[in-house]
Order: sequence, then C-alpha cells, then structure tokens
Amino acid sequence: FRYEPFPIGVMSRPFSPADYAELAASFPPRELFAREEETGSRLIFKRRHGRGYRSFVASRPEWRELRRWVESEAFIRQTLEALATHHIELSRGVAVPTLGARLRRRLSGRALDDVRAAARHLRVEMVFCRMPVDGGCLLPHTDDPAKLVNLAFSMIGAEGWDAGVGGDTELNRPKDVRLIYNLCNRRLGFDDVEAIDSVPFLPNQCLTVVKTHDSWHCIRPMRGRGSPAMRKSVNVNILRR
Repeated sequence: FRYEPFPIGVMSRPFSPADYAELAASFPPRELFAREEETGSRLIFKRRHGRGYRSFVASRPEWRELRRWVESEAFIRQTLEALATHHIELSRGVAVPTLGARLRRRLSGRALDDVRAAARHLRVEMVFCRMPVDGGCLLPHTDDPAKLVNLAFSMIGAEGWDAGVGGDTELNRPKDVRLIYNLCNRRLGFDDVEAIDSVPFLPNQCLTVVKTHDSWHCIRPMRGRGSPAMRKSVNVNILRR
C-alpha cells in the first residue's frame, strides 16, 4: 500500500497460476461489451446487461464460482478486515446500528462488530472491462460516490502484454488546486492533471483503489497503433446498497 495522496494497494498473484490461466483464457468475447460513456474508451460487460451477462457467467464454471465468492458477505467482510490491517478502516459509518441493537450489545457487555454490520450494508458488482491498446484510455476520475473500494484484477492471456504500449494506472493530482476535492466523480482531461506515480499493468495482479474525495487516477491513451490487442481486467467493486 501507499497512502498519499490516497490509499492504493497492489497484490501480486491473487490467483493460482492454473486458475489465472483458466480465467484469462475464458474472458468474455468482444461482442458482449458496450462502450461506457464519458469515461474515455473503456468497454464494459456487467450485470445491467441482463440475460447476456447472466448467461455467460452461468455457462462458465470458473466465472460462476468467482462471482459467487466475490458477491458473498464473507468476501466483503474479509476484504474490510484485510484493509483494516493496513490502517484503512472503512466499516465505521457504513452501518448505523439501531438503538435497540446498541442497548442489547451494551447490556451483554459485547462490543459492536463493525465489520460484520458493515458487510450486511454493502454489495459487490463484478464488471468485465476492455480497452483497445490502439488509443484506449480512461479519463482522470475519483470513482463513483457509491463505491467504497475497487479491486481491479488484470486478465492477461497467453498472448502476453507489451508494456511498451502503456496501460499503467496513473495516480494524479489536478493542476488547479480548486479541483482536488471531487467526491461526486467529475472527470478531467489529461492535460488538467499531473502524474504523481503509476502502477504497471502486470499479469495476475490486483490493484486496490480506495475511493476518497481526491482519489484521482487515470489510464493515459495507449500507444499500440494498429494493434487489435486489448487491455483486459475484471473489476470487483464494493458498493453501498
């Protein structure tokens, strides 16, 4: 983890090599994706696409099992606990216990389990993402206000990845200090921000971005001119209900 200007973490090898190869090889085909408006040139495939999404996930045991796990309360709870060990406490304030619940806990001498309470008030959405390496990009933004955490898992298949085309996630700061506060996720142009650091796009990696008012990040236009290749990932978003 790094903590400035906002918390962002990198996990190497979240999947076993065999599981990762299976997921990357069965990534959804291009025709199932739709362009996400106002974000740059990202293509997404998610639950709101209805029957096509449900059908694809149900027909692939590896994706069906992954979705079942990440959408479980146990996954949310374990993610919050893992973040807390890195001094990122997100559970407080997510769920407000009723007066009766507080009294019962107080009378029984037990402290409130903030993480378990929070997990019941959160949900997870698994989103497939693609970006063309020929100019594909993601405009500077801070993530949707409903989002608590975004875990972005790279999906690089047997074709590999050419780091020379770009595709890194860049941490940003607006050049105009009046624009730093951005809880509502307004987007800026690439010329409006400066780069603070970047995280390379690598195989079998999880990039964890914690949503804050200044969690500015982007993906600059990639430089794979004429290439049909795609930057693929699966985003596991933990959201408020």
